Amino acid sequence: MTAPQANGPLINLHGVTKVFLTEEVETHALSGIELQIKEGEFLAIAGPSGCGKTTLLSILGLLDTPSGGEYFLADQPVAQLTASQRAAVRNRQIGFIFQAFNLIGDLTVYENVELPLTYRRMPAAERKQRVTEALEKVGMTHRMKHYPAQLSGGQQQRVAVARAVGGDPAILLADEPTGNLDSVNGKAVMDLLRDLHREGSTICMVTHDPRYAEFADPSIHLFAGLVVRESNGKAKHELEASGFDVHGGRPLIALRNLEKSYPVGNGRSYVLRQVTLDVGDGDFLTIMGPSGSGKTTLLSILGMLDGQWSGEYFFLDEAVHKMKTKDRNELNKRYIGFVFQQYHLLDDLTVAENIELPLSYRDVKKAERQAVVADILDRFQIVAKKDLYPSQLSGGQQQLVAVARAVVGRPRVILADEPTGSLHHTQGRIIMDLLKKLNDEGTTIVQVTHNPECAAYGRRTIDLFDGWITAPSPT
Repeated sequence: MTAPQANGPLINLHGVTKVFLTEEVETHALSGIELQIKEGEFLAIAGPSGCGKTTLLSILGLLDTPSGGEYFLADQPVAQLTASQRAAVRNRQIGFIFQAFNLIGDLTVYENVELPLTYRRMPAAERKQRVTEALEKVGMTHRMKHYPAQLSGGQQQRVAVARAVGGDPAILLADEPTGNLDSVNGKAVMDLLRDLHREGSTICMVTHDPRYAEFADPSIHLFAGLVVRESNGKAKHELEASGFDVHGGRPLIALRNLEKSYPVGNGRSYVLRQVTLDVGDGDFLTIMGPSGSGKTTLLSILGMLDGQWSGEYFFLDEAVHKMKTKDRNELNKRYIGFVFQQYHLLDDLTVAENIELPLSYRDVKKAERQAVVADILDRFQIVAKKDLYPSQLSGGQQQLVAVARAVVGRPRVILADEPTGSLHHTQGRIIMDLLKKLNDEGTTIVQVTHNPECAAYGRRTIDLFDGWITAPSPT
């Protein structure tokens, strides 16, 4: 790819801020961003949800304007551009790759890739050459006459990449390019981006997944609208505590010699004995065992619903066993979502209101809550059910709503206690497929189940017997 010639970096941000005004309240999405992107670089902007990543990418892509600071693209001040000039720069110099692919359903693969080129009044022969070359790069020439609906998610994202590179832009901006893909297709798309970078493309990618941030070099981390520097130990700690592991490699959850017991006569009855367990970020762990083995008790402790136990519990390196109840509850609300066997929906609230409920416990504005809920309803394909009450739904539909409620706050971990126990086989499979998809997208899942078919969805299984972890079960 070719970039405009410039003496300095391709992109240079100095003191960039972004402030949103909602209901007379100022929300500082970006605060004093200093950033340079050199030609030929593959930069990852990583961090937890809400840290300002997508806002920053929108400014870089000229889709939004900063509230303050300076933005230079190829040494040219962006602030001086008119709306039409900004549109022209976007079309010629910037290629976009979106999480949702953003392909037009009634256009073929070829026509989708060709579309941005038509706005340049480019001769048909040149357009054909560029489209063909772009599709060859992503290995999709054999699908050029197909429509998006005839493609898998991974294939659609490849077409989106082809559309982005077809115009030979100065820089590719990728907003969570693997967000709607399973782990296999996600890695395939990242391999493709890495190949494009090796061929000379400049790429700036937003991601919440540390696995994919490692494909880039360099990478920066955002937290609360600030770039986290290596020297800023406090900010790095806050970033990690927010659910993003800058360094990687440490378990998300670590239990050491955890025990739970009750007094019985002159002795004690043990529910859990010397439980030592690590749960990695992105893991899908199944806990199995007979009734009374301690499964649900262990899940309650992991979810910080039970504080009466001994031993050590670390969550994101935070010592849960040393926390006060209030602090544990805050950690629970921020990072953990629950799915119960009996759904636990509130009968006097609609589907939309049940899903919104976890957000009401947080400092989230009503408009933002409604927007998030609308997105979840669409994602789970239950928009038509939003005004219904739980009693008007089937068991499978109720559990689907319960899962939607669990993920609405974008938890780091989902704890599922017999999530298919009250469902027939077909409904149970739908719920397990959904949990597997969430895990493929990066959510850590710990499930309790007695069903071997459900256990097989996980990456690994442990058995509990009389409160002891026994030999792992086959998965």
